[in-house]
Amino acid sequence: MNRKAQFHNHWPEIVGFFFLVLGLVLALAAPTEGVSYIIVFIAGALGGRLWWQEKDTFKVSWSVILLGFLIGYIIGGWYTNRNFIVVFFIAGAWITYWLHEKGILSSTEI
Repeated sequence: MNRKAQFHNHWPEIVGFFFLVLGLVLALAAPTEGVSYIIVFIAGALGGRLWWQEKDTFKVSWSVILLGFLIGYIIGGWYTNRNFIVVFFIAGAWITYWLHEKGILSSTEI
């Protein structure tokens, strides 16, 4: 099997690992606990937008990528409450999804 076929089959894991590292770096760069919660809420909001945009075709690959970011952020946020990180991430995703569903927010296709 050539490299191109390997990447095609495993791209969610590769991109998920990249987002795991990104989450780790962002969590370590956050200067305070409050800023950390704001960053993870915004990341959850971006995930909620993706969830809404792909609601008819949402695949496991997007879940792997979002979960990679969340795990990286939890690992890097050693001074924060891990439960709060998960709650803020899910709250950001759910609120953004709900606002898009109700038509309060609108997004353009990229």
